[in-house]
Amino acid sequence: MTIMVDTLVVWSKKPPFHKGSCHLTTDGDIDELHAFAAKLGMKRAWFQDHPILKHYDLTPSKRALAVKLGAVEVSGVEQARRRSVIAKRLAGEFGRTHFEAKRFLNEWGTEDAARAAMRECRVRAIAWLPRNDAGREALARAEGAKG
Repeated sequence: MTIMVDTLVVWSKKPPFHKGSCHLTTDGDIDELHAFAAKLGMKRAWFQDHPILKHYDLTPSKRALAVKLGAVEVSGVEQARRRSVIAKRLAGEFGRTHFEAKRFLNEWGTEDAARAAMRECRVRAIAWLPRNDAGREALARAEGAKG
């Protein structure tokens, strides 16, 4: 698992992002991202559950602290490339298209969660499992049946 920060970009002239902001992301478990963000003093409510890139927005000072605590500096393109590599791996593992695997990865947020959802779809012979209450409950039942 890698915690990543991308390049600072000025999106707004209004505080707190008038000096630039960046994204704090991971290519691993989302809970580890939340734990890392908590070390930075970020509130869980600030997490952006974006369908393409689940992330926290950081100010320059929070970005500097993240790097000091071990976050890897990458470009936005590199963040996208890493997610694409994960999607290709999942596509091959489950005999799905790259597009389908990216859809699962974007919906479920992490490789492990996407893999679990794709596995459950294969078991049930269905095409899609949404990340809603019903989807999460189905995965929890499937994991409980294994244990």
